[in-house]
Amino acid sequence: MLALVLGVLLDIVLVRTIGISSLFFIGFLTIISVYERKLEIYTKEFVGIVSFLGGVGYLMILGESNVLLQAGLGSLMSVLLFLCVKRWFAKSMIAL
Repeated sequence: MLALVLGVLLDIVLVRTIGISSLFFIGFLTIISVYERKLEIYTKEFVGIVSFLGGVGYLMILGESNVLLQAGLGSLMSVLLFLCVKRWFAKSMIAL
């Protein structure tokens, strides 16, 4: 539901065909949820690879240029955010 709402809002703000981003986000999250039980998804490697592949797919659908560079930078930011959140939750769990 969140992917649908955020995708529609993203399309409206960026003045694109409404629904393209939503369809991609829902499909991509469905694929990730299928592999959730088979793979260890809470690792920086998984986050890096999946965010890179998702970025490449999304940017190719939009017809952007410099797809690999943009996807690489997005993947790097995703891994850094993942590590920060993981560290923050580890500290908050110790305090309990």
